[in-house]
Amino acid sequence: MRPVALLLFLSLLPGIGVGKVSAQKGSSKKSRGITCEDVCASLAASVQKDPSSLKVRLEDALVIREECAREIVATAIAVVNAEPYRVREIIATAQNVLPWRQAKI
Repeated sequence: MRPVALLLFLSLLPGIGVGKVSAQKGSSKKSRGITCEDVCASLAASVQKDPSSLKVRLEDALVIREECAREIVATAIAVVNAEPYRVREIIATAQNVLPWRQAKI
């Protein structure tokens, strides 16, 4: 049997289908605990309470969920109302914490 035909055949079997694999991947993200939205909301709330804590809170958020770097940086920029000096500080901090994700930041 050809590989494509085998894959199609296996995807039709109950319990083996590709949809089930995708569902399992999605459920593992939910079971991981803290989501990107949680980290961003926490960052926004803490910086609004104490604006001087921006750098420390941003570093913490990036370490907790580095795969959410883009969303975390966007949240930080929104919280400081895109003030140019603060935006430069946010970008520099993110690039220092996650230099391998500079393209995503």
